Amino acid sequence: NTFHLVSFGGWDGKHLPAGATPEELYAEFQSYNTQNHTLDDSFVLFDGIDWDLEGNDNLHHPNNEFTLECLNQMGVLSQLMKNNGYIVTTAPPESYL
Repeated sequence: NTFHLVSFGGWDGKHLPAGATPEELYAEFQSYNTQNHTLDDSFVLFDGIDWDLEGNDNLHHPNNEFTLECLNQMGVLSQLMKNNGYIVTTAPPESYL
């Protein structure tokens, strides 16, 4: 089997949007992920998510720090995803060392 994951982040990548609740983020993911039912009702585009939030080359960029809000979004969204049968993975920071 092949699994398809949405990756959030990457070097210089955006963090999650401020002001969005984890429930809103999950609802948006679920809506997008299940919008194409041409094969059958169980068809989904992605099997889960991969967290890969990192920093930015610009030392003064706000994405060089994780806000408490972002960490909460990640934790609760991960729980929602797992509770609904999705795969949740993470790339460890500094994994190239």
